[in-house]
Amino acid sequence: MMRVGEMVIVTARDLDAVCGEEARYLAKKKQEGLRQIEVTARYKIGTSELTEFKALRDGSPVKGAGDSTAEVELAQSDARFNLPSIYFLLGQQVIQSIR
Repeated sequence: MMRVGEMVIVTARDLDAVCGEEARYLAKKKQEGLRQIEVTARYKIGTSELTEFKALRDGSPVKGAGDSTAEVELAQSDARFNLPSIYFLLGQQVIQSIR
């Protein structure tokens, strides 16, 4: 596990600690139609356990990040697709917290 300020980047050794939330989130994404889901990063910020992924929706690449309560999903045609999805998820959370 690596700490970056208040963010904790979870390594494979720490996977057991986040499997519950991640499993619920990925099951939700599969129900929504995502296929070939590949987890690209895991984050723990405070009590939130966030998962970043890439997948296919109707045969087209998508990327996203989130948990069972908040998420962002970006299509390959979106200009933000080439940046880490976690940036946009956290940005949404900051904006919501100051409203």
